[in-house]
Amino acid sequence: MRAPPWDYADYLIDRLQRSWLLLDVLRLRGDQQQSMAQRPYATVLSFEYEMILDGQTPEHPINYYLLRVVPPPGTQVDDGKRPVVIVDPRAGQGPGIAGFHHESEIGDAFAAGHPVYFIGFSALPKLGQTFVDVVAGQVRFFEEVVRRHPNSPPPFAIGNCQAGYQTLMVTMMRPDLFGPVLLAGSPMSYWQGNRGQYPMRYAGGLSGGAWLVRFLGDLGCGLFDGGYLIGNFDNLNPGHTAFGELYDVFAKIDKETDRYLRFEEWWGDLVFLGADEITYLVEKHFVGDKLMRRETFDREGHAFDVRKVNSPIIVFTSLKDNISPPPQTLGWILDTYAELDDLRDAGQTVLYCVDPGVGHLAIFVSPKVARREHAVFSQLADFIDVVPPGLFEIVIEEVSQKTPGAGYVGVIKPRTFDDIRAFGRNSVADDRAFATAARVSEVLLASYMLFMHPLVVQNSQRTTAEALWAANPVRLAYTLFRSSLPWMIPVPAISAAVSSARAPARPENPFVAMEHSWANAVLAGFDTFSALRDTWSEASFFAFYGSPFVQALMGTARTNPRPKPLSRVEAGAHRNRDKQAARVFESGGRLEAEVRAVIYVLEGDQQLDERVILALEALFDARGRTALSHLKDVVRDQFLAVHLDADRSIAALPTLIPNRAEQHALLHSLREALSAAGPVSAATLAREQAIAQSLGLTVSDEVA
Repeated sequence: MRAPPWDYADYLIDRLQRSWLLLDVLRLRGDQQQSMAQRPYATVLSFEYEMILDGQTPEHPINYYLLRVVPPPGTQVDDGKRPVVIVDPRAGQGPGIAGFHHESEIGDAFAAGHPVYFIGFSALPKLGQTFVDVVAGQVRFFEEVVRRHPNSPPPFAIGNCQAGYQTLMVTMMRPDLFGPVLLAGSPMSYWQGNRGQYPMRYAGGLSGGAWLVRFLGDLGCGLFDGGYLIGNFDNLNPGHTAFGELYDVFAKIDKETDRYLRFEEWWGDLVFLGADEITYLVEKHFVGDKLMRRETFDREGHAFDVRKVNSPIIVFTSLKDNISPPPQTLGWILDTYAELDDLRDAGQTVLYCVDPGVGHLAIFVSPKVARREHAVFSQLADFIDVVPPGLFEIVIEEVSQKTPGAGYVGVIKPRTFDDIRAFGRNSVADDRAFATAARVSEVLLASYMLFMHPLVVQNSQRTTAEALWAANPVRLAYTLFRSSLPWMIPVPAISAAVSSARAPARPENPFVAMEHSWANAVLAGFDTFSALRDTWSEASFFAFYGSPFVQALMGTARTNPRPKPLSRVEAGAHRNRDKQAARVFESGGRLEAEVRAVIYVLEGDQQLDERVILALEALFDARGRTALSHLKDVVRDQFLAVHLDADRSIAALPTLIPNRAEQHALLHSLREALSAAGPVSAATLAREQAIAQSLGLTVSDEVA
């Protein structure tokens, strides 16, 4: 049946109107980008803030600053609680994405009552600034936060994307300044992945490595345009970038405009990196994968070593993230330790949380993720700080009753190295291909610096640099539609008239359905192109860098490309777990006995959840708050005892509290702690009875 002619007329009017309104949206986007570029601190934080420190120091100035985020009206913040310090990524855009929405990392920290600080940056780096300068300079920011909260536990640090490994490097320099460290979407083992996935890890090798970014930085008079990094992200999904994103706005022009412009305020806030900085990042991280191989060094020549971190490390990743996928965010664990006991012997606690379906940006941008994972992280911060050494997964579960996490609860479950391997890991041959790419990058960069760098620097001018930046396609997408340009002058008036006469077509109009079908076909074509391009890129990478001839030429044919993991013999220099265990079973007093009893009773199902948190909080509230350093040692030691030998740990309780009155008091405090944790199950009651039997009592013997 043919559609009535008036359906086509309605659709044609609607389409023409949407076209003009979309052009106006592009105009507003261009003006917005120009306005953001003119601000000295172009943050997109949706919270008020005050400047605390900037990175201006006589010897090594950096373009970073420390802000105190002001709590919104009506928000109750306890300055005695652990401060939260959030560091935003410098990966092409300006700062503020961690507080882009009120439902965000910052909003969740406020909801949990924590004071919040934010580390951001200006659009231009300081002259001569290096990446190591940035890492060292941020030590001063964390020192200031600790100074402002002398009676609080050490800060909970959150590093997003590139700021994740940057913050972890700060922690390696000064582990005494930190509580838990959360790395959100941060690739730290950049080589790792699965064949047929994660094509971005090949980009550095296919372009010849670090020499190209150094060349672009030299052409920019020492400045590298962050727009190139955004272009790399855009190229991962050209269908979305070139068509799908704008078509969504076009198709829903009456609803999507505000949301789109709000996001573009951040996406189009392009910043610069220094030529030295971007060269370091590409050479040492993206191509060289040297951080977790302990081949990067601070200004004094000390290696950055993750084994120096004595705070819990939390890794937040996603199965759908093709920029920082699980093999890259978690592969460093296998690079650092040979087996799980080595990690435990070194006294290190690693927890990870895997979202099954969000993309890279959503990890630290999405309000939905903020309501779920980040809310749980904020609620669990103090508890995570006392989790014993080992490898754990934080599993987010939705609950109906009110619990920490506002509808979601984090269950902490022990994991093994096989769980990490299951996400995917290179073969030795694949690692050797990446090592060859790193070696080629070193050779080409050295050749460029020797022969071309002096000539390029000598002939680069500011005017040509600005012309180069202006020609960047990412920037052109904004600048070509600004109101100041002649061809955009009539757009505001025409768009205003169109808005007043807006006549959208009915959703059931058949031509609207035809338009959607056409759009889906275009996106499918882009997806086919992307898949073919990614397949070609992977095949080309391994064909060249996996070639025996190229490997022999580069001297990598017979080398072991993997770092030597920490062995148990070396781990013994850090901490001998067997001696530790022998000490904790029979040492301690009433506090240690009470903590051990709570952990034993509530950990029967081999997981830690909010019941343990509530029970321990009730226990310590009843006894008066204990110093965190002592509390952390007590809880970790008792976890260790229960994990190693639960029966022996309970049998030793009479040794810890031989006094009969204290044994009765322990049963009483245990019952109160369990009651605070919620209904007592049959399994919990059975374990409580086992505690009583070890003391020669019964549960009914508890005293008031």
